[in-house]
Amino acid sequence: MDSRDGKTYKIAKIGNQVWMAENLNYETNGSYCFPEKCAKYGRLYIWESALNACPVGWHLPTKEEYETLLNYVEKQEEETIEKLYSDSDEKYERDLRWGGYFLARDKDRYGFSVLPVFCDYWTATENDGNSAYKMVLDDMGFSSFCDDQKDHKSYVHCLRNP
Repeated sequence: MDSRDGKTYKIAKIGNQVWMAENLNYETNGSYCFPEKCAKYGRLYIWESALNACPVGWHLPTKEEYETLLNYVEKQEEETIEKLYSDSDEKYERDLRWGGYFLARDKDRYGFSVLPVFCDYWTATENDGNSAYKMVLDDMGFSSFCDDQKDHKSYVHCLRNP
């Protein structure tokens, strides 16, 4: 439960990490949501607001912490991935896209709620003075990282402090 506003969030332990399994929905300066969709989808934040939006005991994850999450899920699903490609001429190579694929497609298994459409999540990792990294899940569930202007809005998943 977020003591600032009384909202409760589902959590998911994935590997050694504990994640908020829902998009953050804490209203702060620099956040926005469509009023009829706040409860279901959470709020969008500019990067500066996202850095301080998580409740006490939680933080905005770094790019490396998202990579840890995706790598863990990918390792758990490696046999499934290899089976998908066993009858294919395509060469299978591990990359972070597959971790995001299984995270999005098998969310009941991992308990990590992601939106069923293209969405992106701020990381705490700055790229330069004007941009920071986002973890992106496309509408097929594949993940990647990109940088974006800090004044653009994105969702936030919080990670429990170690």
